[in-house]
Amino acid sequence: MSDSQQELAPEGDATWTLSEMEHLLATWIVKVWQNRRLDQYAPAWDPGGRHSPNTLFAAAAARDGICLEIPPPELYYELLPVHFVRIDTRRGVKIGGLWYGAHSRVLEPHRGRLSGRGGRHAGKWAIHRDPRDCRQVFIELDGAWHELRWNGLPPGQEAPAFSDAHVGDVLRQAAKAGLKPRSDAELLPVLLGLVASKTPVDAWPTQMTQQQKTERARNLARA
Repeated sequence: MSDSQQELAPEGDATWTLSEMEHLLATWIVKVWQNRRLDQYAPAWDPGGRHSPNTLFAAAAARDGICLEIPPPELYYELLPVHFVRIDTRRGVKIGGLWYGAHSRVLEPHRGRLSGRGGRHAGKWAIHRDPRDCRQVFIELDGAWHELRWNGLPPGQEAPAFSDAHVGDVLRQAAKAGLKPRSDAELLPVLLGLVASKTPVDAWPTQMTQQQKTERARNLARA
């Protein structure tokens, strides 16, 4: 194809990036959609007037004001995927092939006992977790949320975050190697090997300097 033909080929400029598409959609919403005239959906108090979503929002704000409700921190836990399980007397709860809460004091009064839940999940306990970070799960007891750490984590130490995909890889590699772990701690080397293949060891929290740990803690607090 000659240079002149390439200049006339429209398909050469027909590809947009995701950010360009996002900008186009946002521009259309702000300039067109929010300012379009509402005919059949005009308000009952002024059916013949010229109104748009923007003018109706302004009228409502002028009449009733704007109330911004900040959600409570507990909403984060409530919106996480939930699993209904029993609490083992020794190992805690099993979620996605891993055990959590073996050393948790908050589980002590409930180990081996049924919950007061009825219906489809009668007797089971609700456990919430973030599929992007499987280092811990969460349980609500007596109106408060508690973290249950993965049993494979060394006590008092941090490890890189790992997702559902990592857990699946760990379990498959352990099975492929003929590993029959007696505890989740025996899965930790397999997990760290997988994480290290994607995340440099010097980027792990345990390998950071004190200043880097402080900065990381500050960023987590902000999040």
